[in-house]
Amino acid sequence: MNRTRIAGLVVLMFVAVGVTLSSGDAVFGQKKKKLKFDPEIRAVQTELNQALRRVDSALAEEVIGEKGKLDVKSIEELRKCRAAILTAIKHAARAQKLDRNP
Repeated sequence: MNRTRIAGLVVLMFVAVGVTLSSGDAVFGQKKKKLKFDPEIRAVQTELNQALRRVDSALAEEVIGEKGKLDVKSIEELRKCRAAILTAIKHAARAQKLDRNP
């Protein structure tokens, strides 16, 4: 093997070792800080995600499972409910972020 090829392989090895040893934002030799979540806000986020799944399934059942005439008013209300839940999820995520970094 010629010297250029060997030098290239050595550089690749150093890069690979450097990538595997680095841990994201932490400097080599330092431990990365673990983010702490507020348990009350996390519980709210979990409940909101569960509510979103339930509204999505109700909306799908109303649209797909309905036989005969569709009830447009109930579908519109479910869509409004879904939009409100998505807004609440965004606000809860922002509250969690503000709680971690005041």
